[in-house]
Amino acid sequence: MSLPSAVCCTLIIDVSTPLMSMEIREAVNEVIVGMITGRFVETFERYYHEDAVMSVDGLGEGIAKDMTGDRQSKCLDTFGAFRYAKATSVVVDGHKAAIEWDVEFTQTDGTSCGWKQVAFQTWENGKIIREILYHK
Repeated sequence: MSLPSAVCCTLIIDVSTPLMSMEIREAVNEVIVGMITGRFVETFERYYHEDAVMSVDGLGEGIAKDMTGDRQSKCLDTFGAFRYAKATSVVVDGHKAAIEWDVEFTQTDGTSCGWKQVAFQTWENGKIIREILYHK
């Protein structure tokens, strides 16, 4: 069946989303590698926007660098050794990403401490501009 010659169809394809998703996926992969290799501070400095906003379990928001700088230092001082971080699930869609983490440290007294969380991220210009952490 052929269409009459008077029928005109225009197909509009937004190609920015797949390309954006691929670029963000590459950056998310680099964040994951940085975390699983214990390079927390370097990863944070490279991939978090200067004015990134962070929220933990919906309990208020703050500038991520203000919230995590001291917290990361205290965390690394409190825990004797980083044991592992695993990204058990990753989803990237447009400029949004979600990473499910399983993290464990050995505390200075020798006991293990770990947590599971989902980091829901909004990316802008190759950096995380907003992150909400949900703990299990």
